[in-house]
Amino acid sequence: MKPYAGSELDLHRGLRKKDREEHLVSGVLSRLGFEEFKLSLHEHPDVIVDFSRKGHRVRLACEVQEIHSDDTSAGSKLRQFRGRWISIMEEVFALMGSDGTLIPYCVVEFLDHSYDCLGSASNASLINDFLIAGKNLKTAQSIEFPQAAMPILSALVKRISVRESNGGGMLWWPSHMQSGAVPPIDGAIIAAVQAKGKLAASFDWRGAEEKWLLLVAEAHGLTDIIGGARDIALPELLSFPFTSVVLWDRFSEDVWTVFPDYAVLCQAERQARYPTLLPSTLRPFATGGAHYPTRIKPA
Repeated sequence: MKPYAGSELDLHRGLRKKDREEHLVSGVLSRLGFEEFKLSLHEHPDVIVDFSRKGHRVRLACEVQEIHSDDTSAGSKLRQFRGRWISIMEEVFALMGSDGTLIPYCVVEFLDHSYDCLGSASNASLINDFLIAGKNLKTAQSIEFPQAAMPILSALVKRISVRESNGGGMLWWPSHMQSGAVPPIDGAIIAAVQAKGKLAASFDWRGAEEKWLLLVAEAHGLTDIIGGARDIALPELLSFPFTSVVLWDRFSEDVWTVFPDYAVLCQAERQARYPTLLPSTLRPFATGGAHYPTRIKPA
């Protein structure tokens, strides 16, 4: 199995960047109740969406950005960690599954509870040790470290424990990535709005009547969760090129706007969508009704 390779690949589903943007725009539109539309991929803006119904046509342009509260000039530490981790575990699973036996789902307890828990060890050496551990865990319930046969993991890991004997293909995950305080994400949202606003001043909008900045918190870890619909206090936006800033929090599954006004478009807890709060140009195309089928995720 070919490992993931840098930022051009989505670190959760293996989609390339442009496919990822299409996936996110299509996902949020379906949640908003749009059932028929045509998407095309571009650059600046990322996605063009054409709606047509009863002879009426409207074009929506979307610029897409995933947000993380730990974003820096070098990118999100969470995203960097997940990219490396998933690359390693995909390779381990490909090798472990080659004999056709079940692969258990396991939780890895690292000594260092941070995004740097893999240290400077090479991916190849980590894969080798995880493969040995995986073969042992097909019959054992846990492995306590250190283990002479796994010197690299012995320096990094305290314990690997089986949670399900048949993991159903679910990749192993570090225990410290599943709990803890959620850092504030407001700053990342504000920074994304300001940066994209400046960048979008030079976009070719291709005749779009609606111009959306779509910000997505994927909820893969603690730094990319907003926690449900709420207003974000944006600074004054002068000559702002977007007609709407739309947020989609995939932990709560709420969808809402913070610009030009705060409005909850999809409230997952009530399984309700509110098409009357959409821009007037788009309302005729939101034919999915008031029921929002995506359920809130369990805590």
